[in-house]
Amino acid sequence: MTKLSSQAARNGELRRKAERKMVSHSPDIEAMSGEDVKVLGHELQVHRIELELQNEELREALDKLEEAKARYANLYDFAPVGYLSLDRKGRILQANFAAATLLGLEKDHLAASTLYDHLDAESQDRLYILLRKALRSGGREIMEAVLPHPGGERSAELTIVSAVEGAGTVEEGRKVFRCALSDVTERVRAERELARQKQAYARLAENSPDMICRYDLEGRFLYASPSTTRLLGRQAEEILGRTHAQLGLHPDIRETWERAFLHIRSRRQPMELEFRIPGADGPTFYSAIVVPEFSEFGQLDSILSIARDVSRHKRLEEELRQAGDRAEKASRAKSEFLASMSHEIRTPMNGVIGLTELALMQEPKAKIRDYLHMVKQSANSLLDIINDILDLSKIEAGRVELEHADFDLRDMLGSLFETMRLGAEHKALSFTTAIDPGVPDWINGDEGRLRQIFVNLIGNAIKYTEAGQVSVRVGLENDRKPQDAGGHDTPEPVCLLASVRDTGIGIPKDKLGSIFEPFDTGARSAKHDGTGLGLAITKRLVELMGGRITVQSELGRGSTFTFTAALEPANEAAASEGSGH
Repeated sequence: MTKLSSQAARNGELRRKAERKMVSHSPDIEAMSGEDVKVLGHELQVHRIELELQNEELREALDKLEEAKARYANLYDFAPVGYLSLDRKGRILQANFAAATLLGLEKDHLAASTLYDHLDAESQDRLYILLRKALRSGGREIMEAVLPHPGGERSAELTIVSAVEGAGTVEEGRKVFRCALSDVTERVRAERELARQKQAYARLAENSPDMICRYDLEGRFLYASPSTTRLLGRQAEEILGRTHAQLGLHPDIRETWERAFLHIRSRRQPMELEFRIPGADGPTFYSAIVVPEFSEFGQLDSILSIARDVSRHKRLEEELRQAGDRAEKASRAKSEFLASMSHEIRTPMNGVIGLTELALMQEPKAKIRDYLHMVKQSANSLLDIINDILDLSKIEAGRVELEHADFDLRDMLGSLFETMRLGAEHKALSFTTAIDPGVPDWINGDEGRLRQIFVNLIGNAIKYTEAGQVSVRVGLENDRKPQDAGGHDTPEPVCLLASVRDTGIGIPKDKLGSIFEPFDTGARSAKHDGTGLGLAITKRLVELMGGRITVQSELGRGSTFTFTAALEPANEAAASEGSGH
């Protein structure tokens, strides 16, 4: 602006000189020769051209000034930060769109108001003081203000500087204030929420029964919760700045915490520890978590610990352990007693059965023969029950060891199926069996226990089926087959997969979860006898063979029991001898 004024002044001076020269020479024009007149005309033409060039430069400079003013106006009006101009009484002289938006008014409406009108009462008082201060100091002043915005309360940061208005104009020398407004609502909310959370955590720490402590890297207390001061019997000021050793704590406690501090300093990872504090009524046990705390630059600057009294938990654990030991001893004693009694009862029962068979061989009268048959049947049923109890007690006592011997699986299953078929035909049931081709002839395992599993499942299927069929299928799990006998690798185990399906009375859904428990009678009605031990024994035998047993059933439509058993392939000699027969 100064350059443009200087240029205009020079142009005016040149014009005035030219005019004076023309005036000064005008009385002598008639006396001048033709040559002088030509020289004077030439000089005037040169001055005119110079004036035109300077006027052109002045117009270009003025155009650039207008463009700069327009750009400045756009930058001012559409800046993301709010800008205001205030007079000494706080009246708004000028404002951009950001300021109007923040104050909640149209830009054109702000000129009729003061900045005080848009602040809450407390912020108005601070603004008055701040304007007076800025006026005296001429420096920059900053304050935060609350704006009762129509869309909800906002927070703004005001930066105010005093300035002199209108240099080079008629208003030159008038004092005004330049004010920048930044919306800090989210920051203020975050700070308030952070303060609220810190206050909540402080209340939590102050009222927590746990011992909450913070230490520096040397193990000196930086903070101790009230529960800690109560336990140590010291005031907070006696604890802060001191280590465990300086407080005279038990050597075991000091050693434990020194290891924890070393762990945190070296590994910078949380750790758990347990310690106990001796007392007149016995030690108090504590479980603690110790974690590192880092500064905003990622440097380890403190250690936090939270310790909880777990004495009651420890006592309960010890009581449960002792109760478990007592229960295990009682269970073992019960199993041993049942095994002993079953064995003792079975001996005389065998005598009763043998003597009954001898009596039947004497061809007694029909009525006596019927009585003896009933005695034999009852004795056999009682012997079955005794055998089941003996098996279950042995299994529970861990006294059952499976045999490992080669046997002809197909031959065993064939004879077993023929025996069970008689019982099915006696009830007019269809009895079907199938053995997959991949099942080997000879395998290695406990033939007697495997037979017992099949007998229990097939016998139950026949017992609880009044009409329809019982079907048995034997295959390999996931179609796995034993390694070729000619191979050099170690043969894989033979995992049998067998299922027994019937169309009997089925099992209620609420009983499926307990059907394998001892003495559970499941869906048995009064017409089906039994103690409920068969399936419990079967499940345990299957598990001893490394397998599992499952059941699917629908009440009134039958059940399907499926089990697996891991056996070993028979040795080559046994397999060859078996195939030769």
